[in-house]
Amino acid sequence: MEEKREDSETSKEEALLDRALSIHRTAIVMNAAVMSSQALIRPGRDIGKRWQGLAPGTGDLDLPRLRDGEVNVLWQAVCGSTGEDETKIPLQGLELIDTLLTDILDRYPDDFELALTVSDVRRIREQGKIAVLLGMQAGQFLGGSVRALRVYRRLGVRYMTLTHAWTNLLCDSSSGAIRWNGLSKVGREVVREMGILGVIPDISHATDRAALQVLELSRGPVIATHSNARALCCPLPEMARTLGAESLAERNLSDDLIRRLADKGGVACVNFAPALVSQAFSDGYPKLKELRPALNAHMETFRAAHPDDVEGQREEKARFMKEHGITPATLENVADHIEYIAEMGGWDHVGIGTDWEGTGGHHPRHLEDVSKIPLLTAELLRRGHGESEIRRVLGENMLRVLEEAQGVEMQGG
Repeated sequence: MEEKREDSETSKEEALLDRALSIHRTAIVMNAAVMSSQALIRPGRDIGKRWQGLAPGTGDLDLPRLRDGEVNVLWQAVCGSTGEDETKIPLQGLELIDTLLTDILDRYPDDFELALTVSDVRRIREQGKIAVLLGMQAGQFLGGSVRALRVYRRLGVRYMTLTHAWTNLLCDSSSGAIRWNGLSKVGREVVREMGILGVIPDISHATDRAALQVLELSRGPVIATHSNARALCCPLPEMARTLGAESLAERNLSDDLIRRLADKGGVACVNFAPALVSQAFSDGYPKLKELRPALNAHMETFRAAHPDDVEGQREEKARFMKEHGITPATLENVADHIEYIAEMGGWDHVGIGTDWEGTGGHHPRHLEDVSKIPLLTAELLRRGHGESEIRRVLGENMLRVLEEAQGVEMQGG
């Protein structure tokens, strides 16, 4: 009797996954926050090959896994270090864009193509290729220059995260020092210019005050490309100190910001970084930092004994963490954030922005790489959500925002 029940449950799970994959094959499936520019410059990294690298933060995304997960749109964010002099950083941004264009588009023209418009995205997807949109994380790549924004826009950049883990010349960071009480004077000029150019402002990493100012100033929709619901996960001061941050209390979105973002026509894209997904994982992060040498040594031994068993390695990592009092984040936690943001702002205002290649080598269990996205779709189906809602979350919501931003551009901001 027990075996029949288990067989029945297995059949149900397989049916849900089959249905999820069927949706993916006909839907726009977008990852709105991919931080591959830094990963691609690592020795031996080739996005066209299934990557089994052991370094933290590698192997989240590659062409074989994109195909496995039926993901057909990447919004690649240029992401790099701060440097000492912010006015010199625009050169780094240009070099990282060149990395993306060369190592993805030029190297694999039959699989990837640059998209500048919504019609480009749909055409590229219909051709069986993966559409690549460009974004920029973060505003330090402008070096305080509005004119630099115009250059990046000509190169294809269609959204810009105003700040990152540190306060820059444009905007206060939720994990950095308060310098401008929100946006600086230049930051305000940049937000206005973004409306004229059709470049979408991204408030992920911004303080609440800065985010509210962006929402007030922007003529078009505003997005949060990789932020979750603060009500479900709010990193404590202990975790911030572990990372050397001033605070992380405002890193995820408050209920008020989610509603205001929705009122502006924007989208909040759920981040897969475990410390922003799971309160339990976030609370245990200081302990994880202490455990890391032992965890790395244990996993190195396990990988040597089981080099081809990737799922086994992931299961063993989760087991080892639990054994030492650290609760891993899960796929179900991510689905909780999607539902919560939809409850606060509506299903037209939630998307997916994994932050892959930027999560420090940790992932929610069963969402370790891009091939696993159909499991998240299956979980939403399991919870009773309709195909129309799911298609919006997977990509249609972000395409709508891109189209609206281009409409504002055509009207002259």
